[in-house]
Amino acid sequence: MRGTVTNIFISYSRKDSKELALRLRDDLQATGFSVWLDLSEISGGSTWTRDIQNAIEHCHVALLLLSPGERDSHWCLS
Repeated sequence: MRGTVTNIFISYSRKDSKELALRLRDDLQATGFSVWLDLSEISGGSTWTRDIQNAIEHCHVALLLLSPGERDSHWCLS
């Protein structure tokens, strides 16, 4: 994927993985990757599930931070 921007989607639990997700985002962006996190991308009034689905459909790589909070969440289970 050298020479192109790789879109990375990071799925995480705000309960216990937010700090790690933000660190990963910053490190990946510093090396030229485009990173999507729901924290920074979804604005007020937007439809959350549609925005998430769109981000997943347009990513090249999805990273799942599987913490206890993520594993037990409704969204991970569905």
